[in-house]
Amino acid sequence: MISTIGGHTPISFISLPAAAAYIKDGKLRVLAVTSGERSPAIPNVPTMAEAGFAGQESIFMQGLLFPAGTPTDIIDRWYREVARIIAMPDVRGRLIALGFEPVVNTPEEFGAQIRFEAARWTRVIGEARIKTIE
Repeated sequence: MISTIGGHTPISFISLPAAAAYIKDGKLRVLAVTSGERSPAIPNVPTMAEAGFAGQESIFMQGLLFPAGTPTDIIDRWYREVARIIAMPDVRGRLIALGFEPVVNTPEEFGAQIRFEAARWTRVIGEARIKTIE
């Protein structure tokens, strides 16, 4: 991001929350978002598909992870509390203003999403023959 702002890198793929302040200050220009839908934080910016690059969807995931074996009642309590907090209009509004798109998945849904994304990016890395560090 700093290299792009400095004019050394012509384009970057950056998470919206990390770039939001630079976008607001006019230091970065957004060409498209990689989500499937336009971002509520920057609704005038097209998706990659709308910009002519279909199949380039990628999302910025964040979530809470617990060690294997954590009791279900503890995970369920955290899930309920996070869901309650994210549902608060002021919290939700602030997160959206920062460039986040708050989604509260169940622990099972989030686990499935992680597995899907891991398989997807493993396939992309393999097809591109990118060497990984082991």
